[in-house]
Amino acid sequence: SSLDDRPQSSSGGAPRPIILHGNYPNPFNSLTNIEFELYSWGTVNLIIYDIMGQKVLDLVSRRMPAGVNNAVWNGRDVDGTRVSSGVYLCEIKAGKFSALKKLVLIR
Repeated sequence: SSLDDRPQSSSGGAPRPIILHGNYPNPFNSLTNIEFELYSWGTVNLIIYDIMGQKVLDLVSRRMPAGVNNAVWNGRDVDGTRVSSGVYLCEIKAGKFSALKKLVLIR
């Protein structure tokens, strides 16, 4: 027998291969650590969007190991420009699964 403690998908089907734990600190000023968990090796895309849904930055786009991982966002966009205070969205994608969390930046 085996024990599978992965969270079930919202449809009650197979376990989800990712968990987006969120970020800390939140709200943040200059840096925030985004923590996520993978249940197997896989390609991960971690994308930051503004509240209007416009892409700000592809923070992570690579294969990553199973377990708890993290990425640090410095509050800058793809050009290195500091973004303004506000609410941002962090989306993680791994295979056909995705999760979304709010980040609050205060300058």
